[in-house]
Amino acid sequence: MKKYEDALYKKLIDNPFVYHYTSIEALFSILEEYRRNGLYALPFRAYSVYNTNDPREMELGFDTVKDILPAFEKSYSHNMNLSEVYENPEYETECKNQCFQKPEDGLIEMGSVPYTISFACKRDFLPMWSMYGANKGGVCLKFNTGKLIESLRRGGQPCFVYYTGDEDNIIRDYLLPILYISDVEKINRTLSIEEKIVNLSSLCDCISPFVKCNDWAYEAEFRLAYYEHYKAEVGLKIGGLPVSLVKHKIKEYIENIPIRAEALAEVIIGPLANFPVVEHVLNKELIECKINNIKISPSLIQITK
Repeated sequence: MKKYEDALYKKLIDNPFVYHYTSIEALFSILEEYRRNGLYALPFRAYSVYNTNDPREMELGFDTVKDILPAFEKSYSHNMNLSEVYENPEYETECKNQCFQKPEDGLIEMGSVPYTISFACKRDFLPMWSMYGANKGGVCLKFNTGKLIESLRRGGQPCFVYYTGDEDNIIRDYLLPILYISDVEKINRTLSIEEKIVNLSSLCDCISPFVKCNDWAYEAEFRLAYYEHYKAEVGLKIGGLPVSLVKHKIKEYIENIPIRAEALAEVIIGPLANFPVVEHVLNKELIECKINNIKISPSLIQITK
């Protein structure tokens, strides 16, 4: 665990702040819910990986683990041999099906679905304003990365996104080893092939939210990942036999992911927003929320309307 924490800390030196681009309405909604919850924590939404801007994310994560795992297992003293799954096309296909299902009408019978909250490592970045900041009329929330990680609740997993082709492979060097070793510590017997498929699928689930195609590297993204687990449920029984399986609706997002207010360092107002008006209203909101010492700044980008 220490090696992974050290890797995060090394990244934090270069990225002491991360930025969440969103709409003004979303920010006011967060602050309103913050007051309603008794000033406990800023409530954020984590969105399903099935709703990200790159539909290939889960498959890239699976392929990344496939590239890394065999060599790692050979070098590691305790060998669960999960990479045995890759030696048989049928086993690999079954693992893929468990790892990134193709929901029919948004429904699945069982499995784990990752949800993420995304941040950028770049401040006042025009592509991010355009894509996520209400078309340049929203806000950018600046967070102290260290305090953001310290404030995590509900078991969120933080990591800087690895883009395929990066020389600095935080997945290979730190995240996969710590997740693998954590599983080894829970296992004191030989695994069946079915159990290996389940464990490998779980490992891929935990890593996939942090792998993206190099085409998206300009975003320089940092993510918090959360997981919803869906168990197989049997429907009504006739004569002791199940009639149907109950399917689960995959949520577009999960709500009320708590981030402590002290992690928020600054609010930057978008280049096409009315800065004096937004600043005035936001100041009043922050005072009512008892959130102090938050700097409110205009975007440095100048755009002719």
